[in-house]
Amino acid sequence: LPLDDLLAVCREFLNPDVSRSGLDRCLRRHGVSNLNALRPKAPVEPHKAFKTYEPGFLHIDVKYLPQMSDETTRRYLFVAIDRATRWVFVRIMPAKTAANARRFLRDLHRACPIKIAKILTDNGKEFTDRLFASRARAPSGEHEFDMLCAELGIEHRLTPPKSPQTNGMVERFNGRISDVLKTNRFDSALDLEQTLMRYVHLYNTQLPQSVLRSRTPMQAMKDWHKSHPHLFVKSPRNHTGRDNYHKILRVHGFKASMSGKGNCYGNAAVETFFKTIKAELIWRRSWETRRQVETAIFQYINSCYNPRRRHSTLRGKSPLAFERLVA
Repeated sequence: LPLDDLLAVCREFLNPDVSRSGLDRCLRRHGVSNLNALRPKAPVEPHKAFKTYEPGFLHIDVKYLPQMSDETTRRYLFVAIDRATRWVFVRIMPAKTAANARRFLRDLHRACPIKIAKILTDNGKEFTDRLFASRARAPSGEHEFDMLCAELGIEHRLTPPKSPQTNGMVERFNGRISDVLKTNRFDSALDLEQTLMRYVHLYNTQLPQSVLRSRTPMQAMKDWHKSHPHLFVKSPRNHTGRDNYHKILRVHGFKASMSGKGNCYGNAAVETFFKTIKAELIWRRSWETRRQVETAIFQYINSCYNPRRRHSTLRGKSPLAFERLVA
């Protein structure tokens, strides 16, 4: 019943002097601020988790990118994510065509340490010739993308029509990309591309995920490689990380150095930065999720600290401005 109808019933059978505001306060006092809360709730089906697969089942999707001031047309982000390890691979393409989808799959096949067994895509024209507009038609197998899948020995699966949740894993990662696009300002197409590539590298190597038991995608991939080496075509250790850290330093002519035990002053520059980011960002608000903190830190470094925050040791200039001055 609406509150007015309930008021009429109370005046007729309980107390003719009851007021509408008094009835409302009485309901609120007993924890009923909304009469709809008294209705029995319909049972909600629990969300179905993704079926467990071994590495080698990849989800692929395409995301629109905003058009930058130095571009004449918008570009597209092709994204692939492995279901078991959450490892991500991306490429930015100038158009959403079958030729670019084929090119993306070629690049993915070369870069992915995992032996790709299956891929899941939507029913876009860049992936299949399956049509639903006028009449349903099964894929012919003669599409460019399907032909390359057959050549590489990959099973190509398609999502059911009007069921984007089937490809929800890559859609969730696209949500992370949307957060990066919303919280950063880009000066050019190159700036946008570099930022996205840095974020993908950060996601693969530095961001632990609860679904992976607090491991990063790269750590999960290495663990799978130790227990199931037959699922891989090459070692995942060729990615930047602790495995080849010193090797990369030697290749580029860097000399490795470590501070003394219990001596934080040897690494004072980065310790000072930690103090700055805590005082100016982390301690100033409450954080609800890890993802919210990750996005805020990424935005602070790329939109505030590097391009705008001035330093007395840099003659009152920001790090990027000082870098341009001495370059």
